[in-house]
Amino acid sequence: MLYSLYRLTHASNQAAVLEMSKACAHHLGMTPNRWVKLSVGERRTAVQIRIAHKAQENELSLSGSVLSALQLDSPTAMKFRYRIQSKSPNELAMGPVIGILIGHSRDQIRQNRHGYKFFHTFWDIHNIGGLAFYFTLADINWEKRTIFGHVHFPNRSMEIRSPKHVQFETGEFPFPQAVYRRSYVPRETLQHLRNDMTPFIFNDPLCYYRLAQIEALQAIPHLAKHLPETVPLSAESLDQMLVRHQTVYVKASGMGAGRSVFRIARASEGGYVVRTRVSTTSDQEKQIRINSYRQLTRVLAQVRGTFSPSRWSIQQAIRPARWKQRPFDLRITVQKNGLGEWVVNGAYARLAPAPDSIITRLGEYWQAEALLAKRWPISGKRILSTVTDFALACARAFDLKFDYLGDLGVDVLLDEQARPWFLEANAAPGYRPVDKNDQDYWRQLSAPLTYASYLSGFPVYPSH
Repeated sequence: MLYSLYRLTHASNQAAVLEMSKACAHHLGMTPNRWVKLSVGERRTAVQIRIAHKAQENELSLSGSVLSALQLDSPTAMKFRYRIQSKSPNELAMGPVIGILIGHSRDQIRQNRHGYKFFHTFWDIHNIGGLAFYFTLADINWEKRTIFGHVHFPNRSMEIRSPKHVQFETGEFPFPQAVYRRSYVPRETLQHLRNDMTPFIFNDPLCYYRLAQIEALQAIPHLAKHLPETVPLSAESLDQMLVRHQTVYVKASGMGAGRSVFRIARASEGGYVVRTRVSTTSDQEKQIRINSYRQLTRVLAQVRGTFSPSRWSIQQAIRPARWKQRPFDLRITVQKNGLGEWVVNGAYARLAPAPDSIITRLGEYWQAEALLAKRWPISGKRILSTVTDFALACARAFDLKFDYLGDLGVDVLLDEQARPWFLEANAAPGYRPVDKNDQDYWRQLSAPLTYASYLSGFPVYPSH
C-alpha cells in the first residue's frame, strides 16, 4: 500500500489539538506545537500539533471540539480509517469523504431495485480509506451543510437477504467531496448539487439516453462501424425501419433489467408481431399481435405509466451468435480506477433461457472467457480481447460527450462472425457474481469508491 491509514481516537486534552506519533509527524513534515489548518471536505478548523509518545503509528487523536468542528464526532464516523496528507506547511487534509446518492426519500434506501448485493459496496473501505455513506436527497441539511448518512459494513460473503434487513449505522457527516449517483436526479437538482455541494458527481444521467450514446459513438469512425442502425421512435420511423430490417427492437432509455425491450416484426396480415416480457416484474415472455402504431404506444405506456416518445428508440435487430441454439450477449464492466483511468473489471456472457428469448439476462450468467472458449475454441480469447478493447473505447468516447462517468456496464452483441455490436451502456449497472469465487465481483463493487477517492484528491494506486 502506497499510503497510510489512521484510525481516530479522542484526545484527553480539551484544547484544539491533533496528537500523533513522532513517526507520523515526521512523515507529514509537522513539528510539535505548530498551528495548522485541518480540513475534512469543506470543513476546516485550526489545530495544534502535539506529539503523543505512547500513540500508535496509525493513530490520530483529536479533541472533542475538533471532531465536532469537522463533523466526525459520531460513533459511526469514528469507525472509519482515514488518510491524511500535507497540503502545505500549514495545512493538513484528512479524508476522503464519499457519498452514494441512492434515492429521493429515506424509504428508498431499502427498495429492492438495488438488491442486497449493492450494500456490499463498502466491503473494502477500511483499506481504501475515508468516510463513505449512502444518502438520499431528503438527508441533506443545506442550512447546516451536513448529511444524515447511512453506513453498512458488510462481511465479504455472498450472503443474500432483502434490503429491508440490512443493518445500518447512521451519523451526521460533512458534505462529500465526491458523489456516486445511483438514483435518478432531475437536471435542476443535479445542478444545485454540483454548484453547492461538490462538482464531482458521477455518473452523468444524460448517459442513460441510448440515442445520446449512439451520437457519441457515431463521432468516432472506428466505433461507428459497430453500431446497429438506431433512430428515435415514431410511426414513420418504425415503418421505415421495418422496410430496411426484417426485425427491430424498441427500447426505452433508463429502464434496466430488460423491462422495456420489445422485439417487433411486421405481421403478414398487417400490423405488428411483438414479443416482450409478460410484465415489468415477470421473468416470463409473451408474443402479442398489435394492429396499429397507436395501439403499440398504449402498450409501451404500460412500462412507465405514460408514453414519452423522446425516451424510446428503434434499433436494428442483429442476428446473434448462439450457444446450443440459445442467443447470448456480453456485459463488460468498465470502471475508472483510483487514478481516473478506464479499466475492465469484469466480462460476462448472458445466455438466454430459450432460442426465441429476447432478454438474455433471464437465462444463465457465465464468465465471458468460458462461454467464448466453448463457442469459438480456437479464437475465443482473441475475440474477448477485441470486445474488451471495444468497450474501453466506447467508455472513452462517452467521456468526450458527457460529464463525469466512472462506472459503466457496456452491453455488446456478437454476431455469428464474432463481430461486436454495441447495444447500450448502463450508467448504473448491477453487480452479479457468477459464483462464490468470482473475484471480479468484489473489485467491481469497490471500484466506484476508489474513483471517488481520486476525485476527492486522494488517488488510489493500482497496487491497492
